[in-house]
Amino acid sequence: MIFAHLEFNNNGNVLEQTLESHLIATGNMAGNIGQHVGMEAFMKLAGYLHDLGKADRLFQDYIRNKTKQQVNHSSAGGRILDDLICADQELTNLKHSKAKFAYFQELLTYILLAHHGLYDLIPYGSTEYKTYQRLRYDEDGDYHYAEDVIPPFMGAWIEILLNIRKISGSLDRIQEKLNILAVELFDKYAIIIIPENLVNILAEYEEIEFIEKPKRISFEVNQERLVS
Repeated sequence: MIFAHLEFNNNGNVLEQTLESHLIATGNMAGNIGQHVGMEAFMKLAGYLHDLGKADRLFQDYIRNKTKQQVNHSSAGGRILDDLICADQELTNLKHSKAKFAYFQELLTYILLAHHGLYDLIPYGSTEYKTYQRLRYDEDGDYHYAEDVIPPFMGAWIEILLNIRKISGSLDRIQEKLNILAVELFDKYAIIIIPENLVNILAEYEEIEFIEKPKRISFEVNQERLVS
């Protein structure tokens, strides 16, 4: 049995949730939320894919034996998405011929890879594209993407592909929804995470109000002051 969560409560009873039930429940819940903004398939797909890396034996050993090793379980979902698109000729053609489809893949991939912590696509002082590195996560370390992550969910790939196809047919509507949400959020405020070494430079600008948080520094941009 492959677990997503395995814990003991105060009474010593085991609280468990299989990975399959976790992914289905998350996908359905996310899809229901997405219905309200016309993005059911997109949100459902994110829920289905987000924790697929937990099927790796490294994570199963971690969750069963409470080992202290750090296991990357967030990259596998993005890798699956890329592999499914590359294996489907129609979707591959869309990726190379329709910019919006490529943007959809990049956005969803980032959501999957960053669902436990944001990261810079190109880290400060570097020229390497971080997402590409993370999609090849199994090249470093003792991960088992092909052996552990793909086989248990072979029956689910058809439904996942159907959701990708639904999205490919409604990208204009999805982009419009995302644009509206982005404008509404940015009109109200913008929260941007920045490297700590840029704080002193940016602090010179009056329109930036800094907010310190543990292990990160963010700032809020006052739109009214920027416009005036």
